[in-house]
Amino acid sequence: MNAWVTDLLEVSVDADIGDRQARANAKAAALGMLVKIDVPPVDEATRERGRKALRELAPEIVRILEEDRNREL
Repeated sequence: MNAWVTDLLEVSVDADIGDRQARANAKAAALGMLVKIDVPPVDEATRERGRKALRELAPEIVRILEEDRNREL
């Protein structure tokens, strides 16, 4: 994956477009790999519900990651 991203960035540097992200987007679009998603605006109440859910999930996520990290290979 890293090699693919590196190759993509090296090729995109040759594009004659503004900044690095714009060049990468242009190359991804040329390769048919750029996906743009229209995300509707989110009201503050919805945003706060998301924050609350994340705070509730965070300890479980940390536990799972630590369990995986400590698992014997």
